[in-house]
Amino acid sequence: MDSVSTLNQVIGLLRQQLAERNRSTDRALQHKDAANRVSRPDPNSPGTRETLAARVETLRAGGIDESKQLSRSVIEWLLAREFGTSVINDPEFQQMVDQVNEAILDDPESAEGMKRLLFRVAT
Repeated sequence: MDSVSTLNQVIGLLRQQLAERNRSTDRALQHKDAANRVSRPDPNSPGTRETLAARVETLRAGGIDESKQLSRSVIEWLLAREFGTSVINDPEFQQMVDQVNEAILDDPESAEGMKRLLFRVAT
């Protein structure tokens, strides 16, 4: 399995988790300025893997090497791309990132997919 397939699987899992979470947070996000939203990114678009790899490398260079923190950072980055960067400082968005990260790490198959993704973007 290549890193694009792994990334697609992680994004699929994120979207499943978000379907449940969005029932409550989507209303709040809809009130945000529509101009700050971005279109849904294509995980296969050029540069996605490279941007993600650079983000993980920057975190590792900064001394963050714990998989839970790296996983959370990847999820935050993917969700910010999904909803727009204007929501990053929103406490509800941060809570959603925590919940999605916990849900992924609590599921053995999802956690293994995240580990593979983190390993592949680092190499």
